[in-house]
Amino acid sequence: MQKDIGHHLKERDPLILQQRLDAYREDYNWARPHEAIQNKLPGVIYTPSAKPRPDKLPEVVHPEGAEIRRVDDNGRFKKQGSFYQIGTGLAREMVALVTKPEGIVVVYAGREFALLKDLKV
Repeated sequence: MQKDIGHHLKERDPLILQQRLDAYREDYNWARPHEAIQNKLPGVIYTPSAKPRPDKLPEVVHPEGAEIRRVDDNGRFKKQGSFYQIGTGLAREMVALVTKPEGIVVVYAGREFALLKDLKV
């Protein structure tokens, strides 16, 4: 997209920009076959998920006694002066640091991501 219409993204008029983005989406999905999908049009093979998306995601509950850290926009958080890279998918989210026998584990939404020592930048 950047290569195809990146120069248009500097447009200041939001209505003109939206028209350009709509035209690109139409072309991308309905006029250009894609090699990665056996030269089919994305619009022809796309089917929306049958699984409904909730109106509101459940609140994330962190383990009791865990240290809580906010992930920055670059996917990092800080502990005792050192930065740790968890990934931009968790940007602006809170992660929990839980001490276990194998070390400090980074947890988000009940899922253990990694050992803290493996994320050090």
